[in-house]
Amino acid sequence: MKPLVVGVTGLAAGLGLQCYMFRLLPELYRIKWLCDLDDAKIQRGVADYGGTGTRHFDDLLRDPEVDLVTIATPVATHASLAKKALAAGKHVLLEKPIAATVAEADELIALSKKSKGILCIGHQRRFMANQKVAQDAVNSGDLGRVLSVRLDLPILGVRGSDQPSDPATWTQRFMVTHVYDYIVPPCGSGLPIVAREARSSLRPLRYAEWQ
Repeated sequence: MKPLVVGVTGLAAGLGLQCYMFRLLPELYRIKWLCDLDDAKIQRGVADYGGTGTRHFDDLLRDPEVDLVTIATPVATHASLAKKALAAGKHVLLEKPIAATVAEADELIALSKKSKGILCIGHQRRFMANQKVAQDAVNSGDLGRVLSVRLDLPILGVRGSDQPSDPATWTQRFMVTHVYDYIVPPCGSGLPIVAREARSSLRPLRYAEWQ
């Protein structure tokens, strides 16, 4: 099977998370495009991962060789970019949360059912080994009925590309989407979720150091 040809959009998370993983799986993925509005990020990405840099999202969509478009841009742009990619018949890996509103999310889901491409939201944590351990423990009944869960997230100094434009709610949205991804798959959606950010003086970790 030939590797999927990928266009990565949004190089704040796209470089440290997505490109890093794509490079680990060269038999499955080949990065062809790196797209961002920041020229410095584009230059750094091309130097580290190869491919062609662009500021124009449509360059990825017009390329018939591109199979998969990843979108890790500010949340307010998720719906508009994902709709264009699905309309162009591309597979879409869209960072969480899926969109800024429920209406936008519903529209994307409906469009994905008509598109040749597959829409996948980046809830990757539910596929990790520690999630399976938690899922098995809950399903076995050994824990009884789960009433409360405490989760300490090992996310130190992480900042999103859209944080400066929306500092009042960015942390809440960032925390809740990750808490949801950890807790709901093993425990179900009936538990109330309360998220609290704890500041740390430890230095931020690069994604490669989490492995």
